[in-house]
Amino acid sequence: EREFFSKVRDDLEPLVKQLDQVTREKLIPAFEDGQVAVVFDAKTKSEQLYEAMPPAAEALPIPELGLVYGVSDSGALKEAASSYFQIAQKVIDVLHKAEPTEIPDLQIPPPESRDFPGGTIYYYRLPRQAGLDKQIGPNAGLSDQTLVLSLVPKMTVRLIGRNKLQAKGPLADQDRPLVSAFSFNFAGFLDAVAP
Repeated sequence: EREFFSKVRDDLEPLVKQLDQVTREKLIPAFEDGQVAVVFDAKTKSEQLYEAMPPAAEALPIPELGLVYGVSDSGALKEAASSYFQIAQKVIDVLHKAEPTEIPDLQIPPPESRDFPGGTIYYYRLPRQAGLDKQIGPNAGLSDQTLVLSLVPKMTVRLIGRNKLQAKGPLADQDRPLVSAFSFNFAGFLDAVAP
């Protein structure tokens, strides 16, 4: 392991510095807004979530987990993401060059993208061998003010739109600054898990 590290260290060191620079100059400034939300939902349904499961008589909810970030500079965020992909590809190339028989020559494909009224969704389709419902796939949605990360593109489309939060209590006053807030729809949770 030490011998392998000594072979790749000189090539990886500038990439680590580049990673640090991209993070400081592009990624962090893109999130000056500082708002984050964690959303758990179950609006997307599937009759067979995984191929090894027997098909359900009635479509069942897919558990959906999404992270929503307030974005201050969507252009800087796009540049950061592009730079991260380039750096990751260079790391793979360095490792492959050092050990071509052990480390395959992989190429990171760019994500597919699709524009929606709320923003653009960038996604990867999972291979069929994964056996998961085709509605599931890693994705990111970006608008001028919001970044959404989830494993269900339909959820990302819902969250990236400019929807006004319908809430009661402290969350209802959206002009009031809050350190944090929590909302839980117990009836909706029961509707999701009961089937």
